[in-house]
Amino acid sequence: MDTKTSEIAERYWHSIPKIKSAVQSVYIRTVKNDLPKVMEKLNIAKIVEDKINGYNIKEFEDLLFSIMKKELNAIIWLGALLGFVMGFLNAFISIIFS
Repeated sequence: MDTKTSEIAERYWHSIPKIKSAVQSVYIRTVKNDLPKVMEKLNIAKIVEDKINGYNIKEFEDLLFSIMKKELNAIIWLGALLGFVMGFLNAFISIIFS
């Protein structure tokens, strides 16, 4: 193999758009025709259901609470920020119009 990569690239550079088009065509056809079959065979909903049913109830509860705590903390901080801004504006407007 004495051929350099640059020589190969130069030789086939004009073919790249055709190759790209062919690969895209095969990909789109495969996704349209075969992906629904693959998804049906994978049955992701059943896998998720089995995983959830396989959890220990205490572990599942702890997982949910950890997620809820993180999300609720974000909502609480947002509420605190909005409350602060509204309180500050209220005080500012009261001072101006007094």
